[in-house]
Amino acid sequence: MAAAKDITLTYWDLPGRAEVTRIALRVGGNAFNDVRMKNEDWPAKRAQLGHGLPLLEIDGKEFSESLALARYAGKIANPPLYPKDDLEALRCDEIMDICQDILGKCPQGGTEEEKKAAREKYAAGALKGFFDLLSKRLGAQDYFTESISIADLVAQYAVFNLLRSGMFDFIPVDYVTGWPTLLAHEARVAEWVKANDKK
Repeated sequence: MAAAKDITLTYWDLPGRAEVTRIALRVGGNAFNDVRMKNEDWPAKRAQLGHGLPLLEIDGKEFSESLALARYAGKIANPPLYPKDDLEALRCDEIMDICQDILGKCPQGGTEEEKKAAREKYAAGALKGFFDLLSKRLGAQDYFTESISIADLVAQYAVFNLLRSGMFDFIPVDYVTGWPTLLAHEARVAEWVKANDKK
């Protein structure tokens, strides 16, 4: 797949939901305009877009949804970060969808007490099940035949790093330490990013 001639990625000046796409574009050798949105500019931009960030513009065409953008950036990377093999692509998508479920099913709203109770229940139940599955998948030595995939980056930056940042109130920031295979995965991804992401 030929890389686009002109790519602009717009997001806030923080990692969040755009960091995987940023890393994949940089590591993959695809130059892009890294636009960091300021709070004062957001109301007008939101009215124009009709949806939130991140936003990827490719040769003047606009695209949204963080996982779709990450997947695209992985596909055009050189070497690719998204598998060409259909089965491995399915495995990659499975991990990314598990990560999306983790974020999307985390309880929101209610009073502080209600939110605390709901998230503690989530951490002890459904979230634990998601992490058990991620541990099984990411811990399998034969899961991907290549090195790091876009799914590895999504797990690291869209889930583990967000948890460690404290953005999920009432879920321990060291939650991931309960799964040694995921700690090993974190170390492997961090080493790969350090070696390959030349900012």
